[in-house]
Amino acid sequence: MADNDVIAQAMGILGGKKKDAAAAPQKPLLPRALREATATPPAPAPAPQVIRETTGANAKFAKAERIVVKELARYATLHATLLELKYELEKGGNPALLEQRLDATLQNAKVVIK
Repeated sequence: MADNDVIAQAMGILGGKKKDAAAAPQKPLLPRALREATATPPAPAPAPQVIRETTGANAKFAKAERIVVKELARYATLHATLLELKYELEKGGNPALLEQRLDATLQNAKVVIK
């Protein structure tokens, strides 16, 4: 009897089928200690987030802070542009051209100088 027939009979007795070796590549089995050492630990459960109800005062403070930060950023950008224009003027740039750029910059920033 061929090896193939013996395996097929044994699998039939046990209630299984013979698997094709080419169809299902097998992983080499590692010792248990090595498998546990290389296994990735489960991800920790996310911490419960505390949801605080925002009161009217908290919402008002948060909105005021956002507006102030936005305005500070706008003025910081304007200040940087003014410093660049001043530096160009000191280096001998065209004063008429730099004044036009200054006016356009102030107009874009919605700043009125009286």
